[in-house]
Amino acid sequence: MKIRKAKKADFEEYSKIKEEDFREYSKLIKKNIKYSKKDSNIEFQRILKSKEDYLFFAEDKEKIIGFIHGEIENNKSGKKADIEYIHVIKEYRKKGIASKLINAFINVAKSKKCNYLTLKVNKKNTHAIKLYNKFRFEITNYVMRKQIK
Repeated sequence: MKIRKAKKADFEEYSKIKEEDFREYSKLIKKNIKYSKKDSNIEFQRILKSKEDYLFFAEDKEKIIGFIHGEIENNKSGKKADIEYIHVIKEYRKKGIASKLINAFINVAKSKKCNYLTLKVNKKNTHAIKLYNKFRFEITNYVMRKQIK
């Protein structure tokens, strides 16, 4: 298993993994979220062109099994890194792959002299929260939402 940077030819696998994640997330929040391959392609191309975005893939015997998308940005308190998205396909979970992806992005954040790393996670995603706790992420604020009809 290896971690590598994304390349243009990876879009189809990226799209399949994102679609799987959309299905799983829809079940988690009990709301149907529609996946758009077109929107994912626009996002993928933007990430590849960006100097602030990083996309790494986990690969096992040339099969893409997961990815992490992170972003480095400057703000008033210095440089910060954000994990925007992480997903490992179902049959490869609980094997340390997500940890390796996170470590790959942490290494980028360190090399870019970031002060801290942030991410957002749904409170119902207990498996992800356990993983982030192993990395010593801490809750710093809450995002609250109210649906308006």
